[in-house]
Amino acid sequence: VDDGIDYCHSGRIRRIDEEAIHRQLDSNAIVLIGPVAVSVTGESFNLTSEEVATQLAIKLKAEKMIGFCSSQGVTDAEGNILSELFPNDAQKRLEELEEG
Repeated sequence: VDDGIDYCHSGRIRRIDEEAIHRQLDSNAIVLIGPVAVSVTGESFNLTSEEVATQLAIKLKAEKMIGFCSSQGVTDAEGNILSELFPNDAQKRLEELEEG
């Protein structure tokens, strides 16, 4: 339940064990983290892969986050796929999309 809304078996990230992830990375391990989390009561919850990736990047202070998805990507007003997108440009693009 988040702000009075019951999302059933969907959830949000509340904690990330950064130290454990850093230990694995320091030992040259490849860390795979899926979109399922367990609560303190032992319940399993689905998380969006975008939220997992974003929160991990923030907590681990990543210099860069690269995402892969099934859609073609973010496009400009002419429909061309953008190969890079800076925060200011992203905000402008969102405003363009909201305007229609």
